[in-house]
Amino acid sequence: MSYSDPYQGQLQEFFALRRTSRRRTLDEMHRLLKFLKHPEHQYPIVQVVGTNGKGSTASFLAAILQAAGYRTGLFTSPHLIEFRERFQVNGLEVEDKILAPLLRHTLESTEKIGIQPVFFDTATAMAAQLFAQEQVDIAILEAGMGARLDATTALPAHLTILTQVGCDHSTWLGTEIRDIARDKAAGFRPHRPGVLGVHTEPALSAILEETERIQPSSLWRIGIDFPNLTHPQNNITQTPDGQDVQWWHTLSPGLQGTYQKHNLSLALAATALLQEEGFHCSPAAIRRGVKEVSWPGRMQKLRWNHHDIWLDGAHNPSAMKALLHNFHHSSLCLIFGAMQDKELTSLLQIAIPHVETLILCPIQQARSASPKELLAIAQRIDKKERSLHCVRSLQEALQKATSTPHSAPEQSPVILLAGSLYLVGEALAWWRTLDTT
Repeated sequence: MSYSDPYQGQLQEFFALRRTSRRRTLDEMHRLLKFLKHPEHQYPIVQVVGTNGKGSTASFLAAILQAAGYRTGLFTSPHLIEFRERFQVNGLEVEDKILAPLLRHTLESTEKIGIQPVFFDTATAMAAQLFAQEQVDIAILEAGMGARLDATTALPAHLTILTQVGCDHSTWLGTEIRDIARDKAAGFRPHRPGVLGVHTEPALSAILEETERIQPSSLWRIGIDFPNLTHPQNNITQTPDGQDVQWWHTLSPGLQGTYQKHNLSLALAATALLQEEGFHCSPAAIRRGVKEVSWPGRMQKLRWNHHDIWLDGAHNPSAMKALLHNFHHSSLCLIFGAMQDKELTSLLQIAIPHVETLILCPIQQARSASPKELLAIAQRIDKKERSLHCVRSLQEALQKATSTPHSAPEQSPVILLAGSLYLVGEALAWWRTLDTT
């Protein structure tokens, strides 16, 4: 039975739903899971929350568990090209023919219990059912936004990882770092372990105040209870329960970017805690999983028209800083596009001092910031009369980036495409259409 045409039509209607809702409780999500007979109770769950690094951390952990022989479910967001990217079992995207009936059943269930469907809630409920159906040994869920009222928090987490805290989704979470930190710390559960990747104020104290109220069974903190691999001089030799961690520094991660060492540290700490839950991962399995992990669109390199083109979302200020830390090049060309609701001025203030050429590009989304608006912001910031360009499409941006003269002709210019995962998704979709042989 073919689902392709009716399913694609259903997906288009699904994408038109509210992405999230201004709610005060998770009652509707709990009602939906109850109506679905609590599929989430059939396997242990790791929830990953935070401003940046959630997907990478979740992918590292999933790859390690898979390499150790555990059937592993992974739910992430957003998707870059296809909706099915959000749902993986043992590193493989789930086929449309499996997702189609799940989507239909979940939407019918919301109608039967009289609640208005919300996009992310529905996708989360689909993941809960899928992983039960696929009989996974463990599932890893990336939160969508915040934690306190995020749909993934309606599912019971055996372990919670909080990666980082920064300003993003300010319309929903506010602009004060302490408030954002408290919201994300609400993902920790009473009497269950947690891993914390935040080590700077004022976020740290706000998180610790929240965990004092929640009372997780343990809270392992980066740089205190386990090493931060970003800082190799760290002298932590074992975890609080006595597991050796000195060899972590010898691992070769399959994801590029200096910031991935922070995410890897969190995944390794989670792996150590899961050992206590019976998930035994040998050093050989950990080494293999860390090396073989895949997470597209994050410091991903393409080669086109004799140029390297690096893709990364970097859609908030802290992510942009972390990304640019990897590039020390006099001829950096940035193709930049972003959504209207992002911190456009802050993003460009961070990016512009590092680039020689800035190409401002629209995203094929209704919420896209216009290149002219971005140009006006860039012109206010730029004090060195850099090369600033507005283009009408991604293809035009790539053509201009690979043909624009630069100040160091003896070097190949580095082209970076960043500002939104939606823009990255467009670039990857374009890349798929090329004959790269």
